[in-house]
Amino acid sequence: MTVVGLLGSVSGTVAADHGLFLVLDKRADDIGDPDFSQDRICWSGRDALFVASPSSATCRASVTVQAWDGEPAAVDSTTWPDTDSTEVTLRTGTVYLSHLLDMAPVSDLLPVGPPGRYRVRVDVAGRARTRALLRSPDFDPVRRTVGPERIVIGFWPAR
Repeated sequence: MTVVGLLGSVSGTVAADHGLFLVLDKRADDIGDPDFSQDRICWSGRDALFVASPSSATCRASVTVQAWDGEPAAVDSTTWPDTDSTEVTLRTGTVYLSHLLDMAPVSDLLPVGPPGRYRVRVDVAGRARTRALLRSPDFDPVRRTVGPERIVIGFWPAR
């Protein structure tokens, strides 16, 4: 049995612009335009991972980005009911969490490894509660808050 190790992680809160936020390589510039016609949680671009979220400017999602030296263990589907995966190529191997429109960092930089191809898994909890909160008559659309959505994004080398 191979033991897989966590190499590092960064966290932040993010608002989804047009239903998306990004994890970007630190030298990303032209991130491309993935085929969003498929109903997914994540899509890969050039030096970029696009992640779908119902969060908004006033109800942000809590996101943790992790670097692993191999594929991490599967998560408990009762706690993390929404999961998706893809592969992404990174120019530098160092990433950060970002809003879609301004591409400005909302986390520290995270080295995930050398330049190259990576597998990525996105695990999500609290998505249904976030949608319900945003539809609730009690939701204050002016006051900024961190909503119930939690997202963990794991990167590991593609073999």
